[in-house]
Amino acid sequence: MKFPKILLLLGLVLFVSCEKDENEEAIQALVGHWHIWDYEPSADSPEEASLLAKEAILELVRVGCDPIEFTFKADRKVSYRTGMRFLNPSMVEGKVSVNCAPTYDDQEGTFDYDFETLTLNLESETIKLNAAIEGRYLTTIVDDMIINGVTVSGKLYFIVETGE
Repeated sequence: MKFPKILLLLGLVLFVSCEKDENEEAIQALVGHWHIWDYEPSADSPEEASLLAKEAILELVRVGCDPIEFTFKADRKVSYRTGMRFLNPSMVEGKVSVNCAPTYDDQEGTFDYDFETLTLNLESETIKLNAAIEGRYLTTIVDDMIINGVTVSGKLYFIVETGE
């Protein structure tokens, strides 16, 4: 009887150990500075505001202005910066007109990641996001991004800074 109990205990220890290693692998994959790259609206997001958000993000990326960014460190600390709610984009003759955000919301805290869920434990709140890393890209699903006072939802694409 002792032998099966020992095997069961050993199996449990190995399972927990493997899970911890996978979590650490996910944390290491996320380490770096991530800049917003693109936005794909969800089907139920307000169409006009979503298109404006997408075009504004693409234009700000083009001119080198980050409206949303993360810095993840190996010690599980995170810095998060967003200026989306401070933007005032508009469409002029079919082209977006937008300037860099005049101010930003900056928060710091800790994070956890398991290749599926990104948990941000920030100063004022805890945020759980569906998140995935594909090569140099991090995708997150959001349902509360604000553009010109309108809440939009969809998939945000971030690209990691490589230093090149």
